[in-house]
Amino acid sequence: MPARPEDLPFSPAEYARRVAKARTAMSAAGIDVLIVTDPSF
Repeated sequence: MPARPEDLPFSPAEYARRVAKARTAMSAAGIDVLIVTDPSF
């Protein structure tokens, strides 16, 4: 999660929903690690 919740472009609840969806899909696919980068940096 970003350092501060106010840095999210959507609500903390939406962030939690997205993380849960990603974790469910990763588990179903047998994926243990997800590396996410931000090309704007």
